[in-house]
Amino acid sequence: METGHTLTLYYSNDNIHPESEYQLRRDCLVGYAKEVVGLELLVPDYQPEAWHQMIGSAAGVFPLIPEAVDYEEMLVARQKRCRLCYSQRFTALAEAASERGFSQISTTLSISPWQFTELLEEELSAAAARCGLQAHFVDWREDYPQSRVLSRELGLYRQKYCGCQYSRQEADIEREAARQRRRHE
Repeated sequence: METGHTLTLYYSNDNIHPESEYQLRRDCLVGYAKEVVGLELLVPDYQPEAWHQMIGSAAGVFPLIPEAVDYEEMLVARQKRCRLCYSQRFTALAEAASERGFSQISTTLSISPWQFTELLEEELSAAAARCGLQAHFVDWREDYPQSRVLSRELGLYRQKYCGCQYSRQEADIEREAARQRRRHE
């Protein structure tokens, strides 16, 4: 690899809802890893119940009612949920990496302009430290436009929300609010 690292992909996404969405994303990555880049891909069992149990009280009000949305409150709840989600997923990653004798972990989540980049870096570093690993964090956001073009060229599935049922509903609310604003302009 150009970076001097040997890569193994790890797909741990118990947060993705519904299961059909999880399978679609997983299958897309399986095909990409095997056919396009030739990388090993580790996929632990899908356990959404564990994710829901962990997120539980941090989820905030759900389902959200678009007419009653307080966007500041939604942002605070989202950051809390996302931090817990990052922590759970990065901990699973770090444990799997440690078991296999790897020395570093990283994430591709930082390519998204909708993720909380600072929280990603903090939680990746914390998970790595707990397992005696190094975190290799890169802020990939400047490459986001190029990633969109490349994914289209490769025919990869592009999701419309982060993955969990909360982010799906929040994305729907935000899209509807944008439509309403455009109608009134």
